[in-house]
Amino acid sequence: MKIENESICNEIDIHLKKQMQFAKKISGDSEEVDRRVFVTTMYEKIDQLKAEIESRMLMSFM
Repeated sequence: MKIENESICNEIDIHLKKQMQFAKKISGDSEEVDRRVFVTTMYEKIDQLKAEIESRMLMSFM
């Protein structure tokens, strides 16, 4: 999924944080690790997209 709107990225970020707060722990150590890896990967993608949006916004103002 590729999103180029900063406000939408922020909304997704907030949503994922809320999901983590209310998520029940998955039984078993390996599943918990898999869940954390998935969430960490999602946050990394969000951060990359935010940086890309910010750089595009800066370029458009030049």
